[in-house]
Amino acid sequence: MFIEPIYKLWKSEKLKIIAIANFEKSVLNWAKECPEEVIGIADNELNAENLKLNSINITESQKQCFIYNIEARYSKTFSNGKKIIYILKFCDDFDVFDDVLYTEN
Repeated sequence: MFIEPIYKLWKSEKLKIIAIANFEKSVLNWAKECPEEVIGIADNELNAENLKLNSINITESQKQCFIYNIEARYSKTFSNGKKIIYILKFCDDFDVFDDVLYTEN
């Protein structure tokens, strides 16, 4: 079945390392580019601590040499209650091709 490979991906250390590195870059860029949106968030919270993997979406890849495109959706809630969503998009070899970070209303 397809469930076991998804579970292995969910628990993958490689995914965790890639997600943390990319998330931390994105959240720091967000703070730099939109300082008005991070008001009330402490500087020591702008990291991947308490980043939670919520879902994984797998689709067939349209790129040559890849079978799947994968989207891992994460969330983090700051101490002031603000929640952000982070979506990391990568190919089946963990080659990241896009990421999206936005605040949840």
